[in-house]
Amino acid sequence: MIQKQTLRIIHVTLIAILGCTVANGQETKKESHKYAFLVGVNHYTKNGFRDLKYAESDVIETGKELKRIGFDEVVVLTSTAENELYASRANIEKQLDLLLRKVGKSDVVMIMLSGHGQQLSVNSQDQKGQGDSFFCPADAVMNKPESLISISWLTDTKLYANAGKNILIVDACRDTGIVDNDKGIGSKGIEGRKVALPEGVSILFSCSANQKSYENDQLKHGVFAYSVLEVLRKFDDTSNTLTWKSLVSQVLEQVSGQNVEQEPLEAGTIGHLVLATGSKGSALSLNPTTEVKPVAPIPIPEPLIVSIIETDEPDQRSWLMRILNTILSAIRKLPTWVIAILVFI
Repeated sequence: MIQKQTLRIIHVTLIAILGCTVANGQETKKESHKYAFLVGVNHYTKNGFRDLKYAESDVIETGKELKRIGFDEVVVLTSTAENELYASRANIEKQLDLLLRKVGKSDVVMIMLSGHGQQLSVNSQDQKGQGDSFFCPADAVMNKPESLISISWLTDTKLYANAGKNILIVDACRDTGIVDNDKGIGSKGIEGRKVALPEGVSILFSCSANQKSYENDQLKHGVFAYSVLEVLRKFDDTSNTLTWKSLVSQVLEQVSGQNVEQEPLEAGTIGHLVLATGSKGSALSLNPTTEVKPVAPIPIPEPLIVSIIETDEPDQRSWLMRILNTILSAIRKLPTWVIAILVFI
């Protein structure tokens, strides 16, 4: 009788521990998602902005590559698209809001802006004449901040407040003669001199201050965007892990090899961020957005133990409880797969 009860204790305990272990693992693992929001503008409706050649193809091709490497959703707005995907200021704000509603704090958001940019002095509530960087949508009006997309608004108000890991790629220093009422002739778009970013946000500018971002007729892309594309295209299922840090370093190397006076500039800190994982990196790399917690000791409820031990003899119950405690101590040290095998023996 005692032998049968002991075996029953062992079997039920194994099942209980296995169930608790699996449930505990499911609770600690959080699935993360990756989203991309890309805007490219070739054609402007107002005077003062010359049309560009390849800004739209830059973001369209980048979007294809991001989907290929595993991004869950990619939204692309251009100046030649129609309806809600036309790259007006209103549509950019609306479509970004719709995307960010789906985003949680463990998710990754990448925004890429390709087109003209302006560096303007604007008045804020607590400071006059504060400089800000702006991206110019298709319906932008020169030197009118209310018609532009503020970079600080993107990073501080939209991304930091709504998403977890945030990447902003700005290819917006393409113009060579923008008239700025405050600075005169010669503003080179978004300069990227002073960048104050909230935690969890990183920006990669296509060039440093006082430089231009070049388009190349042979590449049929901007030099910077082509470099981003080349890094993404090299990544496949047989590759190792592609991180944000490795993408930035490879883009810097690619641009430097194009023999142009253009040096991309990174700002902000985001830590170790995995963008994609190939078969070589899957067994070695941890996604930083997956929360890993130590497994706590698995409690076995007293009612369960009592229900297993069907005896009214105090001495016998005490003896069986000591056996059970010894079994629990030994089993907790075993891997889950070993416990699973023992259950079915």
